Amino acid sequence: MNAERIVYAHDLYAAYHPPGQNKIWALKGSDLTLYTGEIVGLLGRNGAGKTTLIRVLLGLMHRAKGELEVAGLDPQTQRSEILRRVGAVLNGRRLLRDRWTPVDTFAYLGAATGIGVGEGVKRGLRLLERFGIAESSRMQLMRFSLGMKQKMVLAIAMLNDPELLVLDEPTIGLDVESVRELSRLIYEAKDEGRSVIVTSHQLNLLERLSDRVVVIHDGVTVFEGTVEALKSKAQGQKLVVSFREEINENLTALHPWVEQQTPTSVAIPMEPKLIAELMRVACENNWDLSAVEQTASFEDAFLDLVSGNEENELL
Repeated sequence: MNAERIVYAHDLYAAYHPPGQNKIWALKGSDLTLYTGEIVGLLGRNGAGKTTLIRVLLGLMHRAKGELEVAGLDPQTQRSEILRRVGAVLNGRRLLRDRWTPVDTFAYLGAATGIGVGEGVKRGLRLLERFGIAESSRMQLMRFSLGMKQKMVLAIAMLNDPELLVLDEPTIGLDVESVRELSRLIYEAKDEGRSVIVTSHQLNLLERLSDRVVVIHDGVTVFEGTVEALKSKAQGQKLVVSFREEINENLTALHPWVEQQTPTSVAIPMEPKLIAELMRVACENNWDLSAVEQTASFEDAFLDLVSGNEENELL
């Protein structure tokens, strides 16, 4: 890749120190590379170390070991500069002052970041308008719904015109239209040459958005590559069978192996006995076959990589 590298993390180790307890190693050899104008999806089960990795990248937590560079800076010693050049949403939220209004918040952040009070308010209101809540710009944040607060958080992350966006679970509380608007914002950021790291439990969103994905499991990076490269590793590849008519009935004999894809198609594991059973049911019901396509599931490929270990809910 010819683009400039904006994030380079190699063999990162980081630990928590609960009072009276031994260290809990959250990162045990994590890697992540991000280039200018690239969207990277960061995947992992709860407790895999995703949020810890993000905190280390932002300088909010020290690494014990490993190489790390973000926008040419060391987050451990240059955290203030990192935070001026990065827009971040952490754990789906950011601290909001309940008694402040969005206008108050944008004015304060405009002054704090050096873009100016007026410019901060102008940019913030423009972002709120895109999210459909500009009419609430003078309402106290304590009166905002969860979804409205999340939109406010996203506006704050975008306010300083960052070269790098780090979005940790940014879709929490967002409705379908707002998730679409978030996707548009991310694509626009990419088109403008910005870089984006995004985590989400909505795997279909990451599959659609990401140029590359990084999978972290038990503190270790177990995959880094394109969506297609990850899907090619799926052990549970499936066959998508399409018919010319709707097939909403008479599938009970095949469950739980059959997944209804559309009213006229189903996905089934690549197992001869199951495929034969589907064909038998199709013949009995006179379903006219339209197409057969072998496919790999993004979700299945991800689960294959991280299977075999219990989830750690601590991190």
